Amino acid sequence: MRDWATNSRDRVATFVLVGLLLLSLGVACTASSPGRSDCEGQRLIVTTAPGLDVAASELDAIFTQEAGTPLRFMRTLFENYHLFCVEGVADASGLQLVKERLIRSPEVQGIEVDRMREPQARYP
Repeated sequence: MRDWATNSRDRVATFVLVGLLLLSLGVACTASSPGRSDCEGQRLIVTTAPGLDVAASELDAIFTQEAGTPLRFMRTLFENYHLFCVEGVADASGLQLVKERLIRSPEVQGIEVDRMREPQARYP
């Protein structure tokens, strides 16, 4: 009878630990900041200057003016890497023009196309 109780406690402890592990993984995989996930256009990953408040609507307006097309903040990926939606650009040459204009901004340290949107572009 004693072995059965020990095994039962071990099973309960194992289930609790597995449950906590799954819960912590779920929390770790959620977005670091709230944002919209719908984007009909292309998405860009913009690396900004440290400490810049990218969620501010003023930054959307500044980036939109500098890029010459609407840009919308979607979410922070991590640290200074942020996902923006580029609306109104249909082709690669238009997107390249947006990148060239936006990289001139003092708030921007780097730009790359979100390759998760187009997996075939992942490997050149």
